[in-house]
Amino acid sequence: TPARNPMNTARTTLQLTVTGMTCRHCEQAVTHAVRQLDPNAQLTIDRSANTVQIHTTAAASDVCAAIAQEGYTAELAG
Repeated sequence: TPARNPMNTARTTLQLTVTGMTCRHCEQAVTHAVRQLDPNAQLTIDRSANTVQIHTTAAASDVCAAIAQEGYTAELAG
């Protein structure tokens, strides 16, 4: 069997600033968007601070794009 590419399975923790979340439904939409990319992603959302911490195998650019598709602005926290 071929060896798995470790780049595809390595988990990283992303710290994002996500604006536009105003309710629990917004949090669920962001969670769903991320889990479409990585079903095992773990998210911690602080809506009042506009922050989302994600432990995932997905690339940051893909995560930000998926969240943007849901109508929110997402960028790496700096």
